[in-house]
Amino acid sequence: IHLSSPEGAQAAAQSLLEPLDYKIIDPKSVPAGAKSDYCYPFDSYGTVMSWNTKALGDNPPKSWAEFWDVAKFPNRRALRANAQDLIEIALLSDGVAPADVYSVLSTPEGLQRAIKRIEAIKPNVSVWWTSGAQSAQLLKDGEADLVVTWNGRAQTVKADGGAVDYTFKGSVIGTDCLGVPKGAQNKDAAM
Repeated sequence: IHLSSPEGAQAAAQSLLEPLDYKIIDPKSVPAGAKSDYCYPFDSYGTVMSWNTKALGDNPPKSWAEFWDVAKFPNRRALRANAQDLIEIALLSDGVAPADVYSVLSTPEGLQRAIKRIEAIKPNVSVWWTSGAQSAQLLKDGEADLVVTWNGRAQTVKADGGAVDYTFKGSVIGTDCLGVPKGAQNKDAAM
């Protein structure tokens, strides 16, 4: 099954996945730091800040704190209707250093801090998108000026001549992975 890395970690913690069999899977095929006992990484991407260059010109937000600054940037925003991509960004926008995001997030207070930050920007979000294709369409059509999306979606619109740019600065790197459900009938073939 195809999972995001957080979903893979959660499924592993709940004993929903078979351990990966590195006697069948070549362990050298996994990049350093990406090895997991339960989920095989196959794709990575950045959740990035993107913007409409017609609306913002050469002066887009330079940080997640500025993205959240609706007084300085009153532009239309679009965010994913799933907190998975937003909780780290919300803490970064609130001044948490990148190296500290996950230690802050591992506490109930840190999670509440992220949720409050998302609630603060909620009135200024014109679209809560539900698919990567929708986020790209919002950029392409200029329906939103500031969009949190995946780098591949923003790059596709830009490459197609759209008035779009994006930055990896402050991006949150995600990984998709493959896991084998616990008790799968064809476990060895899946490996």
